[in-house]
Amino acid sequence: MNVIRTVASVLILLTIPSVVSGFESVYGNVVDLHTFSANALEEIDYELAPADIVILDIDRHRFVDALEITVHVPDEIADRADVTIAALLYGSLDEENPGLGSLNTRGRRLHFQPLVRETRARIEVPISRTSHRAPAGYRRVDEPPDADQYPIALTVIPVGKGLPDDLSSRRLSVGIKPVSRGVGEVALEFIDPEGNEISRDELTETTVYVDDEELESTLFFSEPGFRQIRLESTRYREKIFTQPVEEGQTGTLVIELAERPATLFLDAPRGTQIFLNGSIVANRLGTHIEVEPGEHEVQFRIGGRTISRSISLESGEAYRLVLDLQIKLEHETAESER
Repeated sequence: MNVIRTVASVLILLTIPSVVSGFESVYGNVVDLHTFSANALEEIDYELAPADIVILDIDRHRFVDALEITVHVPDEIADRADVTIAALLYGSLDEENPGLGSLNTRGRRLHFQPLVRETRARIEVPISRTSHRAPAGYRRVDEPPDADQYPIALTVIPVGKGLPDDLSSRRLSVGIKPVSRGVGEVALEFIDPEGNEISRDELTETTVYVDDEELESTLFFSEPGFRQIRLESTRYREKIFTQPVEEGQTGTLVIELAERPATLFLDAPRGTQIFLNGSIVANRLGTHIEVEPGEHEVQFRIGGRTISRSISLESGEAYRLVLDLQIKLEHETAESER
């Protein structure tokens, strides 16, 4: 949805020739402040008098590829050989939070594009991408701003002799289109079995996969949709999650880690009932079960007889618990008969 703002204000913007630092004095009247929301990117259109300023910002730069700016110059101005309109962009403003109204600050010139007998200028301001060509018909800004150079100021001004009186009230159409990067992000948080949050570096012997690709950090970008996140570890239980990813949004997945169980192989004569901490777990040969690490009480019950034993199991280890009933045959001697 386009938003039209018609501005009818008088402004004077003076520029001092650039010095080595690239900073210039900027004077004028700010007619609009706009922050693009990364999850609801809308094109904005302005009708600006020459020399009006708009201040532009982006709430989350990592979700936006670029700003595409189009300046339309009325034919009666473009057809005049004695009139030149220029589009300018400034970043790193000394006044970090400018408001509407009078502006008197300094900024680094990012772009200067004169329009000599031209009816349109198309400018691309790259944001999250750096190694690409500007779209056909667009000229990339002379000095692409870093995130810390925002907000940036955009203005169109007459240069040289300025505008004749009969053209001073003409408006220039300026359209600003944010280009989405088309991704969302998910941040992973890990909680250890004791309930403490731990960092990725502390998560040893553990690998995290996103759609079968190993993840090196706790943050990943993805196209919108559903992603499978799998945790494999020699220390913790394997876990699998299905995580939604929304364009321009940051989601959070909290993974509560659990110790890997111990494996307990049970070996007893047929018909033996086996109890773990009072609950029956097996009554057949060759049974193996997964048991939480720690102290446990095991009971073997054969008919009316019960044999108990306390055992201690460690995470991820395998144990075999054997009830071995042997019949021992001894030779009776004469001495033993006395």
